[in-house]
Amino acid sequence: MKKKQLSKALSLLLAGTMILGLAACGAKEQPESSEEPSKVQESEANTQESTETEPEVFEVTYPIDTDVTFKFVTTDGGYKSSEIDSFDDSPYHQNLEKLTGIDVEWEFVSGGSKSISLLLAYEDEAPDVFNTAWFNGTTLVSDWVDEGLLTDLTDYLPIYAPDFWERINSPEYETTKRMITDDEGRFYYIPFLSENHYISTYQGPIIRQDWLDECGLDVPVTIDEFENVLITFKEKYGATLGGNMGAFNNAGVASGTGAMSSMKAALYIDDNGKVQCANVQPEWKELMTYINKWYEMELIDVDFFNTNGTMQRQKALDGDIGVIFVAQSQMSNILNDAAEAGNGAEWVPMEYLRTAAGEPTSFIQTQNSLYANDSATFISSTCPEELIPVILQWVNYGYTEEGMTFINYGVEGETYTKDASGNIQWTEVITEDPVGVSAAMLKYCGAMAGLPGVKAEGMVRLRNVELAAKAVDLWIANTEVHDHIMPTMVLNWEESIIYTDKWSTISTYIGECATKFFTGELSLDEWDNYVKELENMGLQDVLDVQQSAYDRFISK
Repeated sequence: MKKKQLSKALSLLLAGTMILGLAACGAKEQPESSEEPSKVQESEANTQESTETEPEVFEVTYPIDTDVTFKFVTTDGGYKSSEIDSFDDSPYHQNLEKLTGIDVEWEFVSGGSKSISLLLAYEDEAPDVFNTAWFNGTTLVSDWVDEGLLTDLTDYLPIYAPDFWERINSPEYETTKRMITDDEGRFYYIPFLSENHYISTYQGPIIRQDWLDECGLDVPVTIDEFENVLITFKEKYGATLGGNMGAFNNAGVASGTGAMSSMKAALYIDDNGKVQCANVQPEWKELMTYINKWYEMELIDVDFFNTNGTMQRQKALDGDIGVIFVAQSQMSNILNDAAEAGNGAEWVPMEYLRTAAGEPTSFIQTQNSLYANDSATFISSTCPEELIPVILQWVNYGYTEEGMTFINYGVEGETYTKDASGNIQWTEVITEDPVGVSAAMLKYCGAMAGLPGVKAEGMVRLRNVELAAKAVDLWIANTEVHDHIMPTMVLNWEESIIYTDKWSTISTYIGECATKFFTGELSLDEWDNYVKELENMGLQDVLDVQQSAYDRFISK
């Protein structure tokens, strides 16, 4: 088991309040900052001259020997299986208790962050610790902080969550750390993390390689080559470009013109560090020109605007589409369908388009950092002081090497095995479960539910067929998107009012116009009027607000 060391000063503090440093008995004072045994401070402390003896330490190990328990409220069921009725019946939660030594009382609340906000509003109802999926995180957290509903975790994390602290302070997570702290650098929550950028991108284009071979074509690199493939596939096979607005919305073929968005309103950071709106740039106008031309030429699936995953799979199986933008998991489905049908369809991933061969892709579907922006864990301000060390050490488990392995793969010998080289493979408990691999993983692997910890690249690769697992390597190849994508940032009260008031209306208008440009209902001859309308709606105010927030973000 991995062990963590804390200083004697802290051990004396905990000894008076906790059994073995963990059994809560009363309130404790917050340690002086100069005595915190954080990993960040150790190197500095070692350089200071002192005649004092080295402080004694005690070790924290998993499982923790304690009687302390607490309620963990979450907006994610975490098991999602018809076979499991409650957290108590969930293999993941049962194993987590054994490994951490903490008997957590789990409670599910529906309604997402809104339900949590209601609970926090009433002191006697506020959960001590809670986990929620949230998609407008910084605004929501800012509101909770302003209302005094959250505990500032900054001083606690180096001590009680050292593995999380070490990871979030590593160079790889520099941007992530800026995103999850306020302007003063304070932490109010612990995010569910992604191990690397492989996980940040999970969808992209796939194409019929067998048709390319039959037609003597190479995999397209530029948007003009892509257009030629679409025309050829339409003429020879009657096949079109597939997908739906969800898969096409953010990226699609945008990088073929250098645009920084496809059908969705988006802000981005240009090469000079300035916040720009993608949807008023000449590259975006060029993108709309291409898409409208393809629509008029009937090169795009007629059901593009109302198709679903089941329809896409069937169209791919029937040969009605020759190129499609899909999620990695859907690619696995399409590959399996083709293999079972034995129809000779050879689907392969292709890189996102480029403006020219050798140029980097400007925009691909990706999250904006290694922060898996769908889950976070908070401690409310009403949480008893003596519970905070227990909660954070429990949360920290998912960021240890042992805990990370567990939340991604389950228990060795039960859900996975390792070969002589240390490679992980699922056992039949996962591969032969009647509910399917992904659903089986939900029962045994906490990372599937966004619970505290780090989502591993290896887990994502294992849950997909081999070719789909390799697809992401192509989708993220030679891209500069992470230098330009807009980070999640904290807005102050005045900025939040301006942004919320104006951007919602602006983004709705952009989305409506994008669809009309797509279909030709709105002519691109009206481009100047479209841009003028955005200016009248306050686009510059939005850019100014975001620029101010971004400047503070960079200066953290």
